[in-house]
Amino acid sequence: NFYRTSALVLRVPAWMLDSYRVAMSQDACDLARRGAAIRVVGNYYWGPDTLFPQAMQDRCPTGGQHAAVQNLFKCCGVRLEAGWKDYLRVLREVDTLTSQACNPWSIKEAVIPITNQVMMHLKNCVENEANELEVDGQDANISASMSEADG
Repeated sequence: NFYRTSALVLRVPAWMLDSYRVAMSQDACDLARRGAAIRVVGNYYWGPDTLFPQAMQDRCPTGGQHAAVQNLFKCCGVRLEAGWKDYLRVLREVDTLTSQACNPWSIKEAVIPITNQVMMHLKNCVENEANELEVDGQDANISASMSEADG
């Protein structure tokens, strides 16, 4: 299959599409991938933007030609990461599944793990932003204090 560049990303930090780190069943990954309508090329063409689990990081080549291939993808318009619109499409797919004939397998094996992965990613993003704002604020306070001391 060939995909448009708009349907490709280099990585998915929520670890739910084409992931090396098994966070969900393959069926749940398939459902999430269908909902997002994107593929993760960074897992097929390794490079510096590929997200590897800790155990694999030292064993996987990511420099030189690998980096060049990922840079080529970026130049052609492939996005670095899945965005919140992609995750929203996944959640809409989950909603569609639960609105239809809801069976115990779909809830336990797909709906809960997918929703959990999206929400955990959201939590991590919010925490990272809060930490960055806190650090930026401290840096600004330090700079202001130094300016006052100099003046």
